[in-house]
Amino acid sequence: MWISDIQKYYSEAVRILKPDGLFVVNEYHPIRRMWVDADGPQPRHLYFNRGPYTYTSDEGLPTFEYHWTVGDHIQAVVDAGCRIINVEEHGEKIDDEYWMVANLDKLPAFLLIVGRKDVPCV
Repeated sequence: MWISDIQKYYSEAVRILKPDGLFVVNEYHPIRRMWVDADGPQPRHLYFNRGPYTYTSDEGLPTFEYHWTVGDHIQAVVDAGCRIINVEEHGEKIDDEYWMVANLDKLPAFLLIVGRKDVPCV
């Protein structure tokens, strides 16, 4: 949610991998990022609205957040030069989501993506 350009972020991570190396992402599931404590049980935005969202921090500074979808994460891994090996949505309950008013226990908690860096053709 803090990354403004997910394509560039994943591309740089994959760039430093050796050919045939594994790229593993285990991310807080994007669907859970749609809620905030002040909004109660209603989502704060549409799933496909990527932001940026601007907030003021406790210190009075502007804060920017982005909402990347499951598809955005998967496509960024592919565009970075990886073959997708595995995608899983896992977990349901997270014990330390103390800030969350909405009950998200029936939604996936994490998104796992595993890609293998393509071997360059000779």
